[in-house]
Amino acid sequence: MLLYHGSYTIIKRPHLLKNQRMHDFGDGFYLPTDKEQAKKWARIVTNRISKYQTNATPTVNIYNIDIKNLRNLKIKVFKNKDKEWLNFITKNRIYGSQKLNYDIIIGPVADASPGPILKKYAESKISYIIAIKYLKANRLTNQFAFKSEKAIKLLIFRGEEHA
Repeated sequence: MLLYHGSYTIIKRPHLLKNQRMHDFGDGFYLPTDKEQAKKWARIVTNRISKYQTNATPTVNIYNIDIKNLRNLKIKVFKNKDKEWLNFITKNRIYGSQKLNYDIIIGPVADASPGPILKKYAESKISYIIAIKYLKANRLTNQFAFKSEKAIKLLIFRGEEHA
């Protein structure tokens, strides 16, 4: 299976990042299954970092992972944008990374700047039904968050493309 990572540079040997900006599934190394999503993330990250890095270039790093190697890992899968997924991403994005014992978390991307919707949901100003409805209006893509060294070692770098 091919996975993609959007960055401002080539990353041949991925590593876990701690205390990142608040992401859907907390700290980890994120790889969407959709190359266009990775390109979008690469442009966003490059724009953010270009103030400090003069040689930043939007880059999509391409990795392969053998599905058979995932059997020995602890994996959490969110199949849909549902209440469980919404509660999970709200906790990570609003209150900070949850410390859970998963090697990989897989699920939909909360794209299109969900912050205001999640904040209203966290403050009980809107129901989960309204929050999900808003978040489902966006293109559905999936992402893998690699959260352990054991999992990240399974990624095989296959190359890169400029975004």
